[in-house]
Amino acid sequence: MGQIAGPALGQISGQIGADPQSTQTAVSAALPLLLGALARNASQPGGAEALAGALGRDHDGSVLDHVAGFRTLAS
Repeated sequence: MGQIAGPALGQISGQIGADPQSTQTAVSAALPLLLGALARNASQPGGAEALAGALGRDHDGSVLDHVAGFRTLAS
């Protein structure tokens, strides 16, 4: 959560057209849910391998380098 504060939070808020407080509330709620879902998936038989395969096949990790610079589909 420390990475999504200050200027980054302001950029995300601007991109989605929400005020910073609402954006902070949404991010604070969404991140634990996403991480929990990933943990549940990884704890299932074959789940960790499936997740690693999906990441290796579809994502090189660079998307997380510039989270604040992403635009929403509505933009």
